[in-house]
Amino acid sequence: GQWEKHTKGIGSLLMLKMGYIAGAGLGKDGKGRVEPVPAYLYPAGVSLDRCMELRERSGGEDMLQVEKRLQKQQQKQEHRIQREEQKLSSQTSVFDIINNKLAGAGGEVPKSQNKSSSSDGASDALNVCRQHLQKDTSKTLNMKGYQLGTRVRTLEKEVQQLVQSRDRQRELIRSGKPGQCDATVAKIEANLKQKQLELKDVRTAEDRVYSEQSTRREKKKYVVF
Repeated sequence: GQWEKHTKGIGSLLMLKMGYIAGAGLGKDGKGRVEPVPAYLYPAGVSLDRCMELRERSGGEDMLQVEKRLQKQQQKQEHRIQREEQKLSSQTSVFDIINNKLAGAGGEVPKSQNKSSSSDGASDALNVCRQHLQKDTSKTLNMKGYQLGTRVRTLEKEVQQLVQSRDRQRELIRSGKPGQCDATVAKIEANLKQKQLELKDVRTAEDRVYSEQSTRREKKKYVVF
């Protein structure tokens, strides 16, 4: 091999004396391998399946560089998910939206209405208990219906984004390093559960508003002038 230029070439000289023809393959018919077996340098601490996956993805490229590139892609994905979570958590709660609107239109909302009661749940915090809705003006009902409908659509979009993010992370776990993604999946699922519960509460509140509006429309039909 080329390493013999640093020696006296005794290996090649001995082979030539034994009948070896330079440039030919070894073996009885000279069909043996001429080029040396290539050596692959794999990242340390990875499984054999991961090594085979990197070799397939490398396409002749240095597998260490491929591993670094995949790690960068995973880090970018995790940063993007973190930004999405921060964006979702920073959005104003529907309770604040409704209460702020009511405070601006008709005065301060009592502090007791900022907490859910044991009987009506989140709907009381939204001022959509049946007794309260019966006292609301049509304008207030329309405002509540609009705000709740907008929040429902926003939450549905957020839930869909979280489901997609969770599925992408699970795919990374199946093909990569689960230790770096398990915690992210747990955070996403916790946030997803919270958003789904909020969506359920908001839909219930929206149904109550629409039910009161429908009741008033039916009563108008039977009003005798």
